Amino acid sequence: MPLLSCKKLSALNHYRIQLGKIRKYFLSTSLCLNDREKGKGKPAGKKYADTINLPQMPYALSVYKPDGRCNERESYIQKIADFDGLYKWQRHNNKAPQFTIHDGPPYANGQPHVGHALNKIIKDVINRYKVLRGHQVHFVPGWDCHGLPIETKARSANDFSLTDIQVRKQADKFSRETLATQRDEFKTWGVMADWDNPYITSDRHFVAKELDIFQQLYNKGLIYQDYMPVYWSPSSRTALAEAELEYNNNHKSLSVYVKLSCTHLPHSLKVHLREERPVYLVIWTTTPWTLPANQAVCFSPGLQYCLVKWEKTGDHLIVARDLIDNLSTKLSHALDIVATFTGETLADVKYTHPTSGDEQRPLLPASHVTADVGTGLVHTAPAHGHDDFKVALQHDLSKECIIDEHGLYMSSAGKYFAGKNVFEEGNSLVLKMLGERVIHSEDYIHKYPYDWRSKQPVMIRASSQWFINTKSLVQPAISALEEVTVLPGVYKTPLCETISHRPYWCISRQRAWGVPIPVFYDQYERAYVNSVLTDHVKKLMIEQGPDCWWEADMDTLLPDHIKSEAGLDKSLTYRRGKDILDIWFDSGITWAAVLDSAPADLYIEGVDQIRGWFQSSLLTSVALTGQSPYKCLMMHGFTVDENNQKMSKSLGNVVAPSDVIYGSKTEQKGYGIDVLRWWAASKYSVTNVDIGPAIIKQCNEKLLLLRKRMRFILGNLYDFHSVDILQYEELLPQDQYFLHQLHQYAAKITLLYDRYEMSSVLNELEMFMTKFSSIYSTLSKDRLYCFPVTSRERRSAQTTLHHTLEVILRSFAPILPFFAEDCYMHRYGNQLNLHSESSTTPSIFRSGWFKEIPCWSNTELADKFEFVYSLADKIRCLLENTPTDAFEYIFVTSSENDAYKILMELQEDCGDEELSSHTPLCEVMQCASVRVCLAHDINLSELEYKHHTESLEHGVTVYVRETSCYRCERCRRYTATSATEPCEMCLLNMADTWAG
Repeated sequence: MPLLSCKKLSALNHYRIQLGKIRKYFLSTSLCLNDREKGKGKPAGKKYADTINLPQMPYALSVYKPDGRCNERESYIQKIADFDGLYKWQRHNNKAPQFTIHDGPPYANGQPHVGHALNKIIKDVINRYKVLRGHQVHFVPGWDCHGLPIETKARSANDFSLTDIQVRKQADKFSRETLATQRDEFKTWGVMADWDNPYITSDRHFVAKELDIFQQLYNKGLIYQDYMPVYWSPSSRTALAEAELEYNNNHKSLSVYVKLSCTHLPHSLKVHLREERPVYLVIWTTTPWTLPANQAVCFSPGLQYCLVKWEKTGDHLIVARDLIDNLSTKLSHALDIVATFTGETLADVKYTHPTSGDEQRPLLPASHVTADVGTGLVHTAPAHGHDDFKVALQHDLSKECIIDEHGLYMSSAGKYFAGKNVFEEGNSLVLKMLGERVIHSEDYIHKYPYDWRSKQPVMIRASSQWFINTKSLVQPAISALEEVTVLPGVYKTPLCETISHRPYWCISRQRAWGVPIPVFYDQYERAYVNSVLTDHVKKLMIEQGPDCWWEADMDTLLPDHIKSEAGLDKSLTYRRGKDILDIWFDSGITWAAVLDSAPADLYIEGVDQIRGWFQSSLLTSVALTGQSPYKCLMMHGFTVDENNQKMSKSLGNVVAPSDVIYGSKTEQKGYGIDVLRWWAASKYSVTNVDIGPAIIKQCNEKLLLLRKRMRFILGNLYDFHSVDILQYEELLPQDQYFLHQLHQYAAKITLLYDRYEMSSVLNELEMFMTKFSSIYSTLSKDRLYCFPVTSRERRSAQTTLHHTLEVILRSFAPILPFFAEDCYMHRYGNQLNLHSESSTTPSIFRSGWFKEIPCWSNTELADKFEFVYSLADKIRCLLENTPTDAFEYIFVTSSENDAYKILMELQEDCGDEELSSHTPLCEVMQCASVRVCLAHDINLSELEYKHHTESLEHGVTVYVRETSCYRCERCRRYTATSATEPCEMCLLNMADTWAG
């Protein structure tokens, strides 16, 4: 029975002489199967190796070297592909519209960590994609070199004995050294940026720009000085903004219920007293240390209150009706209601100050009093509470603060408290003074603000500070956000809510390391800020550096001619201000120092920046330009270990980027830079981003699998050049079908990159390459390895591989630039050697994005092949997943229906009475041979079939039988008529090669 198509059999006549020579050669040699058993000649699997087009593998599967040189190849690629020159190249050569990511400045206060890697790599993936798409990418890296974290490092052991200028010198030195370390490692990761021109918040020109922004906001009436309560960190000795706080959900406070003696009661309450017993207000507080600062007790006019008799003592207590049962439980005694009245009744009550004892204090109505917790009567210390301060403003109460910047009671608190630390001794001192007036105390676990750097609790403390009136910016900012895309979208609402709940922004800090607020004070502590003064200070800072504010004398900072020009009284004595600007103001105006007039296309930072950089940038930009500084906000989560725990040195779960790349003490093996980048792209999420040895190992395994599959593609293109590319119409139908799938993949990848969905890009890549490996590479191996070098069959497969390479390389190049450049060099450049001085090879990033060829999208052809593949799947199930290569398939239909036409089309021009081993249909089925025929053209009783299934699909019946052919030792298919020589197709192909 013939095994070849009519076309192939007719070609045999042309090669009879060559076939005869080949057969004579095989008969005259001892290279037969028995020779293997005798130990003579080559093994059966290798004796035809010289006649096969084996792929020439271009690179090792892994960049890891046992001697530790894991990243040597990557370092060489970085140099030879000119990573450092790509930014300037694309700025000069790309013509598509500019694309800008504005880099949120990291603190220059420590070694690079995986949070840095996640952030910088995600930005770089997007930038590299945009470069491939032809855009001019604008990406200026930046560093925040001011702030408490760096000042703390400069003050060894929190040493406050250093002068301000000494601190500044140390901080500047430390931050610049750290900046250099971070910059070098960021560059090692392959991050493309304008590294020669970074923005640095401590740079004199940046500082001058910041002072200019300050003055503009002041001129608009948005910046003002005021005395009000702010978050204060005694451990850092400075005011803090909301964004500089972190909350401890398990903070333990001392909760106390205190009775305050009433000194004056209205008649409406006195009538209910049947005996001369004291009447007390009961207050509840978790900050007993603030009781010396008490100025009033607040009540709610809308609540019901009760006069109750305490069973234990016979005392009369005043408490909110809804909270009587709670208080009774706390006291473990019954509270009998004597009278019920509305809150307004309390307006005429007076009480004795809890610690001074000789001062009367009022009860005042307030909207912040509720019956949710406590007693419905709220202790009010205006210097230590925002709501308390508002009450003080309404009722002209004292707002004096009795606690200094160190967190110590001042002399105004009284001799008993003066000099004592409120957090360490305050509560115990107050409780000791109150004695039996404390009717109940207990530990109270609740959420409490901490200094984000010192990790110590903060307090609310009134002081004179500088503020931005954000209340007037709320509506313009929210309106600007309507035009901004937020990814993921659910975070737009929290951002709007955060902005709307911020009536002011405290921008002054009591530190040395930062940008000075350009304010002067006279001997009466009156503040002076105007454009003349600020412009003069800016000029000095550009000429002498920002330290001049601390180093220069007053005649230099404020000469007479500047006083005159600014309208200052020369007869007064002036001093410079001591406050610096909040670091969130530093970073919040970077858009003005870095961006062009147009907003950035994208800001990418952690989700915590909703309270930080995203908000500060928006507020300053809206204030000065009326628009958002960004078109799109993209957020990512925080890095944690594999158990979702925060990483810390004490837990020993810290994973440094260098550990992933070069190896560590615990994990000796280094995986290289691309594994780190794979992790960053695959793990991008707004939830926690986990990392650890097992996760990195998994990323490495996935990259190794990709490298293996790319080696197959590159290895089979070693002799394929542009002149060998076939036109689409010349390709075999199975190759055309694969290009249809490639076209779909390319469109999906482009869409995912446009949406910044890097993890989905890798998912699609893995799925497509799995399909490629399990289906297409398997189908095409016979043509690639065993057909003549220049045959249409082989060139069709190679053309498909070429197009696949062009698309796949670019689809992962933004994520894996080192591997992509390596592949690109092997395909289009010299075969590079680590120790050679080869000429520079063009970079894939200078070659543009892949082209989506419209004709590849062939749904009609795809429908046909999907039908055929469904038949193949059903047959595999029929054979219970037994290898199909030793079986013959006979497809039978009752008529020339659509199914018959599809099957016959894929049999090419082979007649319906012969089995064929080399048609597209046979290749897809991966069997020994295939025949398609009509039911009336075949005698089913003569078929010795092993399996058959009726109505496989669309009226197709398949008969399956084991082939009588032998396995060809050259092509490994069951197509040979003899056990001792290759099949006729292999003989033909070898003859063709000889003839060539």
